[in-house]
Amino acid sequence: MKSRFVASAVALGLVMASSAGLADDPNDPSMRSAAARARDREVIRQLNLAELRHVQARDARLSKQWREWREWQRDHGRDD
Repeated sequence: MKSRFVASAVALGLVMASSAGLADDPNDPSMRSAAARARDREVIRQLNLAELRHVQARDARLSKQWREWREWQRDHGRDD
């Protein structure tokens, strides 16, 4: 049992350590041209816009659910 725990901990550590190696390298030679940086900037912008749409949709859905809950509480005589 203890050896499984140790093996799991080692495997998790290796996965976490290897993910740092996959991070963006600011000294990457392929990012030296202005065109490459512009493409990268546009990709990041599109990702940020997609995340913004996702968050706005989530917030609208949650707001609607809270509003419905408050109305249900009001209609059933609860003041929680």
